Amino acid sequence: MKALLLAAGRGKRLRPITHTTPKYLIPLGPTTLLDRHIKNIMELGINEVGIVVHHLSELVVGHVKQKWRQINVQFITQESPLGTGNAVSTGKEFIGDSDFLLIYADNLFSEKAYEKIINHYSREGKPIIGTTEVVDPWNYGVCLTEKNNLVSIIEKPPSERYGNKVLTGIFVLNKSIWDYLNMVRLSPRGEYELTDAINIMSKEHSILCVDVGRPWIDVGRPNSLLKANRIILEELGIKVYIDKSVKLATGKIYDATICENVEVGQDSTIENSIIMDSTKIGKKVHIKHAIIGCRCLLGDNSTLIGKIDDPLVIGADTRLPANTRIIA
Repeated sequence: MKALLLAAGRGKRLRPITHTTPKYLIPLGPTTLLDRHIKNIMELGINEVGIVVHHLSELVVGHVKQKWRQINVQFITQESPLGTGNAVSTGKEFIGDSDFLLIYADNLFSEKAYEKIINHYSREGKPIIGTTEVVDPWNYGVCLTEKNNLVSIIEKPPSERYGNKVLTGIFVLNKSIWDYLNMVRLSPRGEYELTDAINIMSKEHSILCVDVGRPWIDVGRPNSLLKANRIILEELGIKVYIDKSVKLATGKIYDATICENVEVGQDSTIENSIIMDSTKIGKKVHIKHAIIGCRCLLGDNSTLIGKIDDPLVIGADTRLPANTRIIA
C-alpha cells in the first residue's frame, strides 16, 4: 500500500499567515499537520508517500526533505488548483495499481484514526471513507449510508434532514477510482470534485463508511487552527509548548505554542495563541486568541485580543509600535 497526501491548497481563510507559510506547516505544539500525518503513515508501515503540492510548494518540499529523509517521498505538482479530484488524479502515475491511503492534509485526526481505517480495509477488502458525526453538517459533505455502506455524498446540504455523518478527509481507495475520476466534469464552482467520482463509484461498488472518532478538525480557519493547537497540547499533557530557543522573561502563558527564536518581554501574557518563529514581543504585552506570524515586532504595552471564534491573525513581518491596541 502507498499513501497520498493532498497538500496543495492556498489556505485562503488563514491569510495573511498563509501568504508566507503553507497551512500544513503552521506549528501546532512541537509538530505540524503534515508532520503528524507522515509520522502516523510511517507507523502503519507505509514507506512510499506521495505529496501533492502547489501553493508555496518549495517550502513543503524543503521541510519534508530535511525532516523525513528516512522514507521514500515523491512530490507531485498540481499545476492548477482545480479541486480534490484533479489533485488525486495527479497522483495516478505514482500510485499506479496499488491500493492507497488518501489524506486531506489540512485535517486533524486522532492518532488512532489512521490504524482504524487501515484495519477495516484489511478486513473488508473494499474502499473505505472515514466519517464522523458533527453538529453542523451543513458545512461539510454529508454521507448518506445504508448499513454503513455509502449511498451518496451531499455537499453542504441546507439542513440536517440528511443526517450528520460527514466526510473527514481520510480514505482507502484502489485502482478503480481512476476510471471514475475520468468521468467527473467541472462542478459549479469550477473544480473537479473527488466526491463526484466517489458518488459515481458507489453506484457500482460497495464503499464502507467508518467512523474515525474524535478528535477531528477541518483546519481551515483561524479558530479551528487554535483548537487543533489546544488538542495537540492536551494530547501531550501540557498547557504550553515553548521551543528551547525562546527567550522568555517572567510572564503568563496558557494554551499557546511559542516557536523558534521568539523573544517575550517581562510581564507579558499570552493565551490561546500561536507565536511563530523569530517574533519579538515587548514588555507588558497581552495577546489572546491570536496567531502571530514570523518575524513580527510587537511594541511594549500592546494589547492584541481576538475572539475565541474569530481570532486575530497577524501576518509575517508586521511591526506594531508601543501601546498598540487591537481588540476584536
